[in-house]
Amino acid sequence: MVVLLHLQDFQNANPSPNTNILHSLLQYALSQPPPSLKHELFSNQFELQHTIGRVGWNGPISEYELHNPRDIKISYRHECIIVIETCRVNVLLIRLAFFDLNSKKFLGVFDSPRTGYLNYLCVEENYNELQQDALIFGCFEKAGVYKYDLHTIMKYCLHSIPFKNEVKDVQGEENVVSPSLDHEYFEKPKCQYLWHVTDPIRHPCGIAVCEQEKNKHSSSMNHVYVCDSDACCIHILNSRNGSYISKLDISNMDPTVSISGDQKMHPFGIAFAMDHVTGNQTLFVSCNPAQIQIFEKRRKIPSIRDECLNCFKNHKQEEWMFVKQVGQSGTQNGAFNDPNALAVICSNQEFLIYVSDFRNHRIQVFSWKGNRNVKDTTIPLMSSDWEHVKSFGTCGRGQRHCLYFPFSLCLNKNSGELLVTDSSNSRIQFFK
Repeated sequence: MVVLLHLQDFQNANPSPNTNILHSLLQYALSQPPPSLKHELFSNQFELQHTIGRVGWNGPISEYELHNPRDIKISYRHECIIVIETCRVNVLLIRLAFFDLNSKKFLGVFDSPRTGYLNYLCVEENYNELQQDALIFGCFEKAGVYKYDLHTIMKYCLHSIPFKNEVKDVQGEENVVSPSLDHEYFEKPKCQYLWHVTDPIRHPCGIAVCEQEKNKHSSSMNHVYVCDSDACCIHILNSRNGSYISKLDISNMDPTVSISGDQKMHPFGIAFAMDHVTGNQTLFVSCNPAQIQIFEKRRKIPSIRDECLNCFKNHKQEEWMFVKQVGQSGTQNGAFNDPNALAVICSNQEFLIYVSDFRNHRIQVFSWKGNRNVKDTTIPLMSSDWEHVKSFGTCGRGQRHCLYFPFSLCLNKNSGELLVTDSSNSRIQFFK
């Protein structure tokens, strides 16, 4: 018996399409942590583990690492942290910075001159069913939403800049990396987006992907939800081609809350949570000036008649149903001043919601039990308990446990870390 062992460079895949697919699947499988490390929950202790960036750095572009970080997301398949950063050196420079998910080392930056001012982004996991992620972001200077293949960006379009990268642990030890200047800075190929949508989006903010349930009658088609703070609604797009599906209007649903104007509220942050017990989906939306709205989409249990109808057509998408509105303006626990980004964890008993309370310079944690034990779609939704769990952070420049306009946050489900973009401190803080 003869056994042939083929060795292949992971950085230079075989041009054969079939081999490339197997290559991608093997890469992904080898990069995954063991099962015991998956889906580790954040402890809510807010113990500082690392920082990336220097506080208040306003030096030349060639000497800084990070400036005014905005939204932040993680791609587990591509093992990277992606953050939007802004810097004004003669002109306003806005781009995407990439860091290694494990070592926190700088990987490169991505400039897209077509897009204008960026604020929010989103990672769509396994968008092409080849274990590759997509990057979706919005811009409001040239209003629109763009979708890119993340693998293409990282392989062909990242360039390095001269900088001093410091990753500090809690003891203050430094890991200094100084990559050389990329002399082909302006010769990097321009990545072509997968799709681009403009009308009717006016001011795109928070973006999230809602995964659709797969069934035997149709292939899944994810939906992209885009908050539009000017239009006071959430646009729903087809993830495959960006085609417009519908919108969800956002307005004041609590008569006890006084909002000036036409009672419209401006959505900024958005997050989904799937209840794996009931199959229901919950949508959390943070709104300016100081509210969070909760919607739910109930999973419909198909009948025999439904199965017959499905032979000819698919179910019409279930509508989102409003459940609860919480929040008021103020500085006390549970109140907000410009709540921005959201992150949600679904545990066995409840949802834990993390909110970047931007102008109160803190992170707030809430629990939401929802309708965890209700599976019958004929039973009306109940406004279950919303409870404040914890507030973390005080206003400050550079000190430990201080935040200065925390713009966004995300949870690392592999390590249990909470990543916070401390925007006016020009750093990313990692808590556990």
